[in-house]
Amino acid sequence: MKNTLVKKLLVTALAAVMVTGLLAGCGKDADESSESSAVESTGSVVEESSESIESTESIESTESTAAEESSEEESSTVEESGAEVTDASPSVAIAQEIRAELANSQDLETVVGNVLANSKVIPGEMMLGSMPVEEGYLNGFDDEIHGFTTGMQFGPMIGTIPFIGYVFETEDAQALADTLDSHAMLNWNICTSADEKHCEIIDDKYVVFVMTPASFNN
Repeated sequence: MKNTLVKKLLVTALAAVMVTGLLAGCGKDADESSESSAVESTGSVVEESSESIESTESIESTESTAAEESSEEESSTVEESGAEVTDASPSVAIAQEIRAELANSQDLETVVGNVLANSKVIPGEMMLGSMPVEEGYLNGFDDEIHGFTTGMQFGPMIGTIPFIGYVFETEDAQALADTLDSHAMLNWNICTSADEKHCEIIDDKYVVFVMTPASFNN
């Protein structure tokens, strides 16, 4: 009887000890699981934060690059625009105006008249004139000029201004251009001398030749 009672007590005590151990183990596992979840959650937050920072930096870098490219394009546009304005000397600019007029009319007298009336290069207060010319000696050259069918001379009415221009219609534009260039005299004017000359062939049919000072502002 006593042995049976002792066995029951031992069994009960052992069971109590086991239950207590199990409860303690479960609590520990729960705590470890909780801690592990917290660590994983924190790591996820850190990774998301890092990805967010990298994404923000990428956006800022892209915006910065786009801004720099835009600035460079604007600067390039300004420089190119400036070159178009400042690089064209008076003789070149006048030839360009004649080229534009020839696109609208093939009558040389009309072309020259429109340029003299509307030129943005030649000073408005300058008294200008024009006249037809024929093959032979032309003002501004040291030899006779041949090889054109129609020609117009234009320039200031006052002879002391070193500015003179011609527009020719010809069947051999290159030959005429070579002749004009080789026989032109910058110092044809007795009192003053031109600073530059410009010869331009247009549509293989017209030749423009201009001699001017470096600037009409002097």
